[in-house]
Amino acid sequence: MKFTFTHMKGSKAGTTQELDADVVTVGRDPQNQLAYDPAQDDKVSSFHATIAAQGGQVVVTDVGSRNGTFVNGHRITGPTPIVPGAVLQFGEGGPLCAVLFTAGAGPAAGAPAAPAAGKPAAAAAPAAAPAPAPAKPADAKPADAKPADAKPADAKPAGKSRGCMVMGMIGGLLLACVLGTVAVALREQISRRIPSGLMTYVQKIPVVNKLFKIPPPPRLPAGVKLPQGGGAKPATEAPPATEAPPATEAPPPATPDGQ
Repeated sequence: MKFTFTHMKGSKAGTTQELDADVVTVGRDPQNQLAYDPAQDDKVSSFHATIAAQGGQVVVTDVGSRNGTFVNGHRITGPTPIVPGAVLQFGEGGPLCAVLFTAGAGPAAGAPAAPAAGKPAAAAAPAAAPAPAPAKPADAKPADAKPADAKPADAKPAGKSRGCMVMGMIGGLLLACVLGTVAVALREQISRRIPSGLMTYVQKIPVVNKLFKIPPPPRLPAGVKLPQGGGAKPATEAPPATEAPPATEAPPPATPDGQ
């Protein structure tokens, strides 16, 4: 793998560095392929990160640095794949570089091996490719499919049913008010027209009393009776008590001489 690093910040700013390796180690230690200055690039650890080709892609891994590794401004926490042109930063506030990479001249990973010497190239039979599945016509629709705008036959608009419910409630309230007014008027008329003597018998009828709520007749004062004619008459006064006759005087006691 051929790597090209364009340094934008740090001790290597303004320079370009090319490395041909499968794994590039980054740090301040001189043993690293991408080695930074130990004095100027103090945000970089001695062994900071690795850039390696794995499975047909390039992966950046932080190896336990003190200030972390950033890819395009985001701190990574594990092996992170990158694309050509990714911006790497080693340590928060540390050096910046853009990395480009291309595959080497050797056979790519996963490519078939060359045929052995002395055997014709035609001996290697190509692997049989699976037959493609028959394509379905684009306009084919299942037989039981229903159009999207179809509505069930018994569906009713919600607004109409709600309006009927509101109108029914208003009509019920008006009917209750009318019946209440009529009942009050009937109760007052009946209570005025029924004589007080008949009111006592009317009140004994539970249905009438409960329906019209007839008030009880006024209570008469003590000693006043209600005649059949309807007029109140005071009770007759008791005759005055007669005085008792005066007691007769007793005769004087008899004397010894008979007088």
